[in-house]
Amino acid sequence: MRIAIDGPGGSGKSTISKILAKK
Repeated sequence: MRIAIDGPGGSGKSTISKILAKK
């Protein structure tokens, strides 16, 4: 599941979305 939550906020949340994408 890829959740695009890296809109406003950038780097930290994109890292979280990558972890969620791996699971």
